[in-house]
Amino acid sequence: MKILVCDDQEREVEDIMGKCQTYLESQNMEGTVEGTTDPNKARETDADVLVLDIEMPTANGIELKDQLARESRGPLIIFATNYADAISRAFNTNVIGFLVKPVRLEELTIFLDTAMEHLALNKRIYFDDGTSASTKDIVWLTANKGYSDFLLKDGTIKDGGKRSIKAWEEELSAYGFIRIGSGRLVNCAHIKEFWDEEVVMGDVKISEKAEAADITTEISVRRQKECKAKYLAYCEKMGKYT
Repeated sequence: MKILVCDDQEREVEDIMGKCQTYLESQNMEGTVEGTTDPNKARETDADVLVLDIEMPTANGIELKDQLARESRGPLIIFATNYADAISRAFNTNVIGFLVKPVRLEELTIFLDTAMEHLALNKRIYFDDGTSASTKDIVWLTANKGYSDFLLKDGTIKDGGKRSIKAWEEELSAYGFIRIGSGRLVNCAHIKEFWDEEVVMGDVKISEKAEAADITTEISVRRQKECKAKYLAYCEKMGKYT
């Protein structure tokens, strides 16, 4: 999960960033938390979640929200405000909650949990050829000489561009992907069986013409403990959302 905090007050940015980082650590979740006092960075963000001040000297958070809502890749928005009367004007697509300053960790946690639920259900990955796929349709990613290949459940292989597995891991770990080796990320949603040393991916088509079959793939020794913990955490989280 990538979170951006945007507020015109630096102390508010730092406070909310700290609480977001505490949330990620409490969930044993990899992710990044960034902060800015510049609304233009919020307009250009590729973050999954935007914690946004409503009233800023150089921008209006509600107008910024409307702009982002018109874009298909817009982030989920949590408003933070000193003005309770502004809340009724702030509802719209992508808005999942409101926080009254000073922000309390308990309330922020509720909305970040909601964000996780939305993000886990569906996030689109856009490829260089102009196509896209939902995370739920991605079986795994494999490193390929500095590039990354995506295997989709229909057997299609998509070029993930010149981006490392580590970079994809940072983006996709919040959506149920775990790194089982130096060159592969697998989607927990497609794991049929999980063992200490290997995972069984269910009904995999390794090409568009191939028949679907279960495929067993090894977990590197140094990642076995970490992968097991992350898979169990994924199962617990998905159990809460279903």
